[in-house]
Amino acid sequence: MILTRRALLVGALGATISSATAARGGLRLADFGGGADGSDASDAFARALAAAAENGAEILLDEGTTRIVGAPGAIVDAAAHDCPEVRHRSIRIRGLGARRSRLLCQPRPTAANPSLPVSRPILKSVGAEVFSLAELTLDGGMREPPRGLRQGRDPAAAALVEVRGARRCEISGIVVTGFAGHWDERDPIGGGYGRRGPLLLADCGDVRLDRVTLEHPTFREGLFVHDARRVVVRGFRLSAVDGAARLSTPLHVIGPRTGTVEIEDLVAGPGWSGSLLNLGGPGHFALRRIRADGGASRFDPERGADPRSPTGGKGIDVGAEINGMLFPGQAATESVGLEDVVLDDVARYAIKATRDRHCPLRRLTLAANVRARVAGTALDAAFVDHVEGAVTAERRLGAAAGLPGILLRDCGGGVLAVDLTEGSEGVTRGDDGLSAAARARAGFGVIRLRTGGLVLAGRIAGFSGGALLDDVAPGEDGLHDAVIEGLAVTMPGAGARPALRLGRGPQRRLRVATVRHCRIDGEAIASDDPRVEIHALRVDG
Repeated sequence: MILTRRALLVGALGATISSATAARGGLRLADFGGGADGSDASDAFARALAAAAENGAEILLDEGTTRIVGAPGAIVDAAAHDCPEVRHRSIRIRGLGARRSRLLCQPRPTAANPSLPVSRPILKSVGAEVFSLAELTLDGGMREPPRGLRQGRDPAAAALVEVRGARRCEISGIVVTGFAGHWDERDPIGGGYGRRGPLLLADCGDVRLDRVTLEHPTFREGLFVHDARRVVVRGFRLSAVDGAARLSTPLHVIGPRTGTVEIEDLVAGPGWSGSLLNLGGPGHFALRRIRADGGASRFDPERGADPRSPTGGKGIDVGAEINGMLFPGQAATESVGLEDVVLDDVARYAIKATRDRHCPLRRLTLAANVRARVAGTALDAAFVDHVEGAVTAERRLGAAAGLPGILLRDCGGGVLAVDLTEGSEGVTRGDDGLSAAARARAGFGVIRLRTGGLVLAGRIAGFSGGALLDDVAPGEDGLHDAVIEGLAVTMPGAGARPALRLGRGPQRRLRVATVRHCRIDGEAIASDDPRVEIHALRVDG
């Protein structure tokens, strides 16, 4: 048989493609007609997903930009959301690296705002045994933030990638950029809340986010993980474009069925205006090696950030805000542990663990090297059964000066050691939003209310209003205890209020006030010390 030169070339090319594909262990999207040259690869993408699902193979992206104009699959839940769904049992997609392979969507107009485009979905997976996305960039196609998006129902609201009901979901080595989502008002799981961000993982088993970077000039919200039974996040990064509007929260891990959550090696520069992390659910949360700069003192609202958050990014939020509003009645959170967590220049609060009486946090542990510099409250804990560990914090003066350095309400037992200082640096912009009652308490280092079993220790320095107020609510005269042990207080100078106020007044007294081994300005506390004001039925120590 005689082979022509053309046949030889075609055969050689086929052998080369087959060898390259075999070497990478998957199916090349290019072999299905999907080029990485920016042309529309939607049909090839759908064919490759179906072929790869038959044997669990990976879809391999070449170097360049693969553009998806229409998401693959069929519309199934049009009543709630009309994004096409893919229901393959195995979906595995891999690029050559986040800086080399790019999946790009084509933006669309919104129903409520026809002149303002938002990102289209690239892929929605439902019910997969395995979902994997690795070594590529997810690009929402937006280079500037769309101004003036109005909140409202948008049946086409979509994340770039949405994964529901996967037994195992692995996202690794990806960069997410250029996303703008509609601010849909529907419920979080069946509707649009999670689709405000570029990645939504809902009702999954094991979820792993490894080396995920958000690069955003356009984001309104970050990533959402709802109701995952186990979540591991490692190497998460937030990288904001200088001068861009801030997103609200980079990472949400919430939901009434949330299980064990581990977040480790997270780094965020200034670029968010809500909570750094929004956490909630009944499971166990472990946070380690967190480094975040909220940029509160450098914040300029005239550069386009959310005017409702005029002082920059807040800290870690456990159980407050979204969780209380959207998931009422969920089970108590078992535990939250922080270790080697450093939050610098954050606004309003650094660590906020606030639940309610019917749904408490069982245990809050502040292990080694938990530190914060905050324009507001370093630790706000409410309805926490047990608090233990230590926190080092500098509370800066300025717009939030009326907030206490640490606020403890309705907490149970444990020992909290503090190293708390009021600094001189301030925030000059923004409104602190304090109520008259909060202003009346201005300047305190620590305020405790109904926390009789929680022993306070450590060091408090520089608060003109006083180091500690053990408050008693009206109508609770003689009902609660307060214990301080080994507390060293340094006051800022003459004319300051009493350093320690145990009890609120003659009609709002503690049952027992216990003071052991405490010092003020280096001197042991005497029984008639004018720097201590005690309203209690009994005084020990």
